[in-house]
Amino acid sequence: MLRVGDTYYAYATNGGDGNIQTARSTDLVNWQMLPDAMPVLPAWVQPGRTWAPEVTRMANGTFVMYFTARDRASDRQAIGVATSANPQGPFVGHGDKAFIAQPEQGGSIDASSFAEDNGARYVLWKNDGNAIGQDTWLHIQKVSADGLTRQGEPARLIRADKEWEGRLIEAPTLWKRNKILPVLFGQRFHQRPLRHRLRRRVRADRPLRKSDAPLLVTDRARGILGPGGQDVVLDKSGQSWLLYHAYPPQGRYRRLNLDRLIWRGDTPVIQTSAIPQ
Repeated sequence: MLRVGDTYYAYATNGGDGNIQTARSTDLVNWQMLPDAMPVLPAWVQPGRTWAPEVTRMANGTFVMYFTARDRASDRQAIGVATSANPQGPFVGHGDKAFIAQPEQGGSIDASSFAEDNGARYVLWKNDGNAIGQDTWLHIQKVSADGLTRQGEPARLIRADKEWEGRLIEAPTLWKRNKILPVLFGQRFHQRPLRHRLRRRVRADRPLRKSDAPLLVTDRARGILGPGGQDVVLDKSGQSWLLYHAYPPQGRYRRLNLDRLIWRGDTPVIQTSAIPQ
């Protein structure tokens, strides 16, 4: 999810004949589908599985997309980067190889971006360890001001370390609230929607700690199964909203959902009945 002026742009996993689904809205409720945001894939990508896109705007006005695709060289999933002068694309791949590739750790997926107030930029992602029977970790690494070069070494943030969490965690989103940095992420497989959840971890001036309760879980009464793939956006009034995908009770395709995200102190809380004004 990306807000540019008074317009919101949503980006999603490949669908139909395209590589990156894109939609545009002025109110977060009514959406217009746009053409494929990246119609031409980089040469290192095996076509057919381009997903989990993240688009951010850099200080120079360029739009940068991080996306997941299968790497021809390793036959594992990896993260690529592409740029465009327009938020709806077309995005053009940067470089002749994957931006992040960890084949020895199962691959790399689910990139997201984060910018500090001082302009420092970071990329977060998950190693796909579950593909080879290893642990999955959420990682973070600093990147250059244009978002195209990794700097320093990646750091491991968190992994699934409790029995009830299942085999993996994925899809990190880092959001700043005052001096507190909530980390939203998905758990378990999206193919097992009744157990897939978002939880919150908090990073402040102390080590990461795990919240006591999920932020969002499957809710059959609301028609939401297996929520995940979340992002946060501020509307024109400064209100924060959580957008995420979930399966409907009937049907095999996930859809976009919207909930108001309010704060009790520095703790995020879902308010399900609100509609953007």
